Amino acid sequence: MEANGFGARFSLAAADVREAGLVPRAAFDLVASNPPFRPLGKGVLPPQAERSLAHHEVALTLAEWLRVAQTALRPDGRLAAIYPADRLDEMRAALASHGLRMDRLRMVQAQAGARASRFCFEARCSALVAETQTETPLVVHEQGKYSAEVRSMLGEES
Repeated sequence: MEANGFGARFSLAAADVREAGLVPRAAFDLVASNPPFRPLGKGVLPPQAERSLAHHEVALTLAEWLRVAQTALRPDGRLAAIYPADRLDEMRAALASHGLRMDRLRMVQAQAGARASRFCFEARCSALVAETQTETPLVVHEQGKYSAEVRSMLGEES
């Protein structure tokens, strides 16, 4: 973090975000996260504990994650995450139940024309969002390699 100039603005806590007082209230302009994305009972739990926690709602449900994120956000703050495409409607409903609405939505496709496997989104307080801005899909692979856009994101030459 020092090399990127974030040393004085970054801290890391290895703790359960649901602990009272751990997450500062209304302190962040942006909460970016890769939350657990499969509910228990859907798919096979990986044998590694860390992967199970990262992939499945073993210790943190969608509702709990949104509650923590909403607590951390300033009133005009943004929540950004990536989630499985098959849970898009569930995410919209969960956001609404927490007073949030998708401001931006981008589907992620492995190949052009393929069914989206994930979606990236930004959400804000519902009162700040008139309608969701749907962007062109992010295509990850073209002709057996990363697409030009993904290579650019990774800082690679085209």
